[in-house]
Amino acid sequence: MVNMLKTFLSTPIPYFQTNREIWRYLISSGVYTFVFLTFFQPFGVNNYDPNETITLFFAALMFSMGVVVVLSLGVNEWGIRRLLPPILKRWQVWCWFGWTMLFLASVMFVYYNFLGNWHDLSWTSYVEFIVNIAALSFFPILINLLYLNYGRTKEKTTSGQFAGLPKPLLTFTSDNQKDRLAVSVEDLYYIEAQDNYCAIYYQAENTVKKYLIRASLKRLGQELSGTPVLRCHRSFLVNLMQVSTYKGNLHGLVLTVSPSLISVPVSRSFAQQIMDKLSQ
Repeated sequence: MVNMLKTFLSTPIPYFQTNREIWRYLISSGVYTFVFLTFFQPFGVNNYDPNETITLFFAALMFSMGVVVVLSLGVNEWGIRRLLPPILKRWQVWCWFGWTMLFLASVMFVYYNFLGNWHDLSWTSYVEFIVNIAALSFFPILINLLYLNYGRTKEKTTSGQFAGLPKPLLTFTSDNQKDRLAVSVEDLYYIEAQDNYCAIYYQAENTVKKYLIRASLKRLGQELSGTPVLRCHRSFLVNLMQVSTYKGNLHGLVLTVSPSLISVPVSRSFAQQIMDKLSQ
């Protein structure tokens, strides 16, 4: 456990890579905050009395605290982290973890004083808030990160069991189920939407082949979930195994697919996920 934690803390950010991972992190942190504050009432939030009944008003206030946690962490992950310059991507997990605690404590401090008509607005109180919020948020965030790290480690171990075996085939089926194409995952380059069809570009007989199939890019993307083939643009799916180089940043990323050296654009909404995957 100790070695696992040391290894985890030495890995570079970003750690959450998909919206699903971030949402799980946000919701679990918000629920934990609501439950912990409501039933344990730490830090004098309600002058805890074991015989005191939890009122609906108090529960609503604690629920709003949980909502603020979700919103704050969401802004931190989807906003601040994605605006970081590339050089800061070398930060370690513990550095980002510390920043998250500071940012969350600052937001909660302002919200707490807003609810209390600014009755506790002082530097001393602010420092105490940082300590309290760090103590409150440490376990849900750390558990989320360890769970995520465990899942990725298990996935890598499982994938290693198939080394040397025949490469898996990706099967594409048309909407009417009449057309079907099976391509090795290592031979697929990318898929491009063309009106009501999708053009599948793949390698066969040492040349680049194109196969048109009547299907939506959205459906194919869903069927390819869990593979190296990811949505990178409203009109493209790309096989990250075939990406040789990429250039640009989150506002203008372009992938070069080898060996055909075809340039595939990346939309801003998909750029962070693609760069995260390529940096692994």
